[in-house]
Amino acid sequence: MASENQQDEKLVELVKKHWMYLFRPLSLYSLGWGLCLTFFIFADALFLEWHNASMLFLLLAFLPLLVGHHWFFFYLLSRELSLIVITDKQILKFDYLPLIKKDLELVVVHNIDEIEEKQEGILQNIFHYGTVLIQTSSAPLPVLLCYIPHPTGFIRKIRALK
Repeated sequence: MASENQQDEKLVELVKKHWMYLFRPLSLYSLGWGLCLTFFIFADALFLEWHNASMLFLLLAFLPLLVGHHWFFFYLLSRELSLIVITDKQILKFDYLPLIKKDLELVVVHNIDEIEEKQEGILQNIFHYGTVLIQTSSAPLPVLLCYIPHPTGFIRKIRALK
């Protein structure tokens, strides 16, 4: 019986997080690269006169670079593996990051009581992304969907399904 219901279900849309999700990590990543390049320059300048200080600056350059690369890779991976699936009967929110996080939230479209859109700040209004809150009678807290591109259109599609 469950397989028959799943066969009747049709995919409406797949939604990924807006690219602005990567703005803060990319900014921090760029600042980290600048700091590491500064340490590399100091290490090069001090190499002949103070060899030990030069090695310290090399270490101070490589460690943040190593950590920063992995941290930024996880942000990219998180954006690619996390998505929202809208079908004609339900909304599925997948948040997945290998070995760290595996979250699944499911909202049945017919159980939705209220849908709210929030676009706060100048960046969200310029780049057309925001947060969508979905309140159901069965859940005490609303389902929070962050970094949704064009939230007004997203809400319009969900309301059309009801």
